[in-house]
Amino acid sequence: SFQAMRQKTVPIQKISANLEAYERIILIAPIWAGSPAPAFNSILNCLPQGRTLGLCFVSGSGSSNKEKITSYVKGKGFAVELYTDFKTSEVKGYSK
Repeated sequence: SFQAMRQKTVPIQKISANLEAYERIILIAPIWAGSPAPAFNSILNCLPQGRTLGLCFVSGSGSSNKEKITSYVKGKGFAVELYTDFKTSEVKGYSK
């Protein structure tokens, strides 16, 4: 959680897809303490700049900080077209 709140990165596997071929990319990540998990920050460093992103975040019951995350992503050189929080606690029929 502390690494997520501080927007730290972690090592991730090499991306085999040619992301240069896409103008829009959708990223889905878990939320830890109101911030995306560190792997989300790592993937931003791998994406071609200037792309438009759809951001979908998943948590048990917490919310992401939309203004902070959107500002961070835009500061990395991306446009944000979609922003959604999914909370499993609000999904009808979902149980752990």
